[in-house]
Amino acid sequence: MKQKQKIHRKLLAATHFKMRIRLYALYEHLQPPFKSDSSDSLRMFFIVGSQRSGSTLLRLVLNSHPDIYVREEDTSYKALEDNRDAGSKDYMGYKIPSWTYRYRRLNKSYPSAKNLFVHRDIRSIACSMITLKFGSSTWVEKYGYREIEKGISACTGKEKAFFLECYANLRADANQVALAGLCAMVKSYLLNEYRKQGIETIKIRYEDLIINPRDTLSLLLQTLGLPWHDNVLQHDRLHSGKCFGRTDAQRSIDASSLKKWENILAKTDRLAVESLVKSFVDTFGYTCGHLWDSESD
Repeated sequence: MKQKQKIHRKLLAATHFKMRIRLYALYEHLQPPFKSDSSDSLRMFFIVGSQRSGSTLLRLVLNSHPDIYVREEDTSYKALEDNRDAGSKDYMGYKIPSWTYRYRRLNKSYPSAKNLFVHRDIRSIACSMITLKFGSSTWVEKYGYREIEKGISACTGKEKAFFLECYANLRADANQVALAGLCAMVKSYLLNEYRKQGIETIKIRYEDLIINPRDTLSLLLQTLGLPWHDNVLQHDRLHSGKCFGRTDAQRSIDASSLKKWENILAKTDRLAVESLVKSFVDTFGYTCGHLWDSESD
């Protein structure tokens, strides 16, 4: 406990990003599993991936199913820490994009839980990160640096070194759109780390959810062992208000957001994000389906 507290103090005081990344990894390594009953994880899933990737829409549609209860992001973290939902009769879901990097600890605590990993075109995510404002700051200015550093701390191998170098260069350039693209890339890439660890992970493409919601959700419900229910296609009638992240719960599924980035991102910004993705793809031989608007996997 004393060692963990000491590392936490160092983390709060760290001024260099490489030191923070090392401390994030060490601090997470020392964390004990969450309080849990492993039998509960048989009917549990986590919604993970990058912020602004469509995780809120996925939460809304699944939360419309009568057998599923998906906590909103602002209550999910504390509920898991305190084991608030032990013994629940519902199939429990937790929207936790900020904990995507905590895959080892989550898997130790809930070994049978499924991870619904949301993927979306990196350009769309970056566009959303720079257009969502908090006062005079964009999402990426307020949260992006921390999310990049936590994400890199959970990466392994040569990919981690690649992301570190990119982050150092982009911090120096202060290109907010490219930083948003890197944040989306790092967090989307973590799907590969989940699979390396043998963690049960279901990839959900935002584009599939928008273009073909019935088939996408039918297959997902089958994987969860749940029956089809038409409510999942009527979330806009069953929910109201603004969700965490300012998503309108009454907005129906439509395709207007798929290519929104084309009208918002300047050509130089779009090319900066695309160049970042291309460099990663060329270096490691991944298909663009890992990070791009493509059906390939």
